[in-house]
Amino acid sequence: MWPRVAELLIAAWLAFSPWILATPAGAEFFPRANALVCAAFIALSALLSFRAALEKAHLLSIAVALWIIGVAFAAPNPPPPAIYQNFVVVGLFLLLVAVLPSRASEPPRGWREFHPLK
Repeated sequence: MWPRVAELLIAAWLAFSPWILATPAGAEFFPRANALVCAAFIALSALLSFRAALEKAHLLSIAVALWIIGVAFAAPNPPPPAIYQNFVVVGLFLLLVAVLPSRASEPPRGWREFHPLK
């Protein structure tokens, strides 16, 4: 389940990064709101993935990662440079982690069913 924990850490960073990176006081409201909403969605999808029935919910984070990257590149009023670069890096890192299965440290299911390690 370590990839889902990594997604929770990514969500925490994304939520706090506009304040950590010292966004100028007159900066737009959209980058901060976007970061908070995206972080909440990433955290929600990662937490839902802890349930066996919703094991694939973490794949919804791919859409959020593409949205974050798209906002950084296609925004009519681009965010400040630090936020812009943060969105791109966080989006790319989230794409890398989101495709990992929840049980990435365990053998495949077929192997576990054939020879359970207990």
